Amino acid sequence: MNTGVNTSFRFLSPAVTEKYLFIVARNVPSGHQNFQVYDKSSGDLVDERHVNGGSYGGVLPLKNGMVIAGTGGSHGMRVFFPDGAGKWKFSCVKSNGREHNYGGSGKDATCEAPNGTQPASGPGGKVYILFQNQGVRADKSLGGGVVYCYDPAKTVYGQTPEPDWYCPVKGDCAQSGMGVALGEDGTVYAATQKTGSVAAHVTAISAQGVKRWEHAADGDINGVPAVDDQGFVYYNDRTTGKLVKLRPEDGSRVAEIKLADELRSSPTISYDGTILTTFLGQDTVDVPEGMTIYDYVQGELDSYGLTQLEQLGFENTYAIGVPQALADEYGLETISDLIPIADQLTFGAEQEFFTLEAPSTAILKTNSANTASSSMTPL
Repeated sequence: MNTGVNTSFRFLSPAVTEKYLFIVARNVPSGHQNFQVYDKSSGDLVDERHVNGGSYGGVLPLKNGMVIAGTGGSHGMRVFFPDGAGKWKFSCVKSNGREHNYGGSGKDATCEAPNGTQPASGPGGKVYILFQNQGVRADKSLGGGVVYCYDPAKTVYGQTPEPDWYCPVKGDCAQSGMGVALGEDGTVYAATQKTGSVAAHVTAISAQGVKRWEHAADGDINGVPAVDDQGFVYYNDRTTGKLVKLRPEDGSRVAEIKLADELRSSPTISYDGTILTTFLGQDTVDVPEGMTIYDYVQGELDSYGLTQLEQLGFENTYAIGVPQALADEYGLETISDLIPIADQLTFGAEQEFFTLEAPSTAILKTNSANTASSSMTPL
């Protein structure tokens, strides 16, 4: 698809659903709007709506069909509702389009400034957004940034949405692709950049909106934090060029590694098997015999200029489940009880279970002599 020769994207990750691709562009050709929706299969433009001519991006589609889209300047985040006919609508009664935005006050006045921030949504469906603090609800002296939590279930078309909570944070949310990341326990981690004498920060906020800890970076930050399956928090220090790892309990520094002279990016955490299948579009059968998925993926990533760091390891919480009727029929109590009937079963698991580095390796080695490989199916 062609979005136009003059179109530019700032700090934006497009959002993809089963059917659509959502983007917010800063500049678009005459006659077009900044918020655009494309059919993922055909690439056809399905819908477009105005957000703001200077938008720096940030878009989040929700399961209920709503879409949260970033604006430029102090206009908040626009909330689009599905119109029932395959398009989206925005409720606004005043000319400047500020009244019913996330980050607004319901008045024809200044909203918080997203500046290209990337919103996030947790398992409960709530939406978390880092703004540059414009003093809409929290005094600017309390922090240059402010994190809002909204419940889309309470957001009604034609009415001003009220946040569940908001929390000011130290640092700034300027036009540098900032945002929030969520931990499995609901903790919200916000990264802000340096402003004046105030250092760049990573701030942890509880699911209830209570600030848990603040970590001041040595240099500046341009990006969103990342959280691994152990809860450790990572961010890229732009100035020092280091990837920094923090403890989730108190924000203290665990480790750091210098990756470049400058890092204007966000760290990403993924399993090598996930990178193989989703990013590279390959499968475990493509990995040469005798080579680990980790080594094969790194070789493939070289052509993209990407590098995997050392592996984080696994927490071995795998379990094997069978229907109760099957367990009763064969008297199954342990994993080894499955061996005599293995040829009658199909074993299914996600891709990571089958990597050589996974904690499941012991299970596979122990039972491989009695379990046909053809009965094991990656999901």
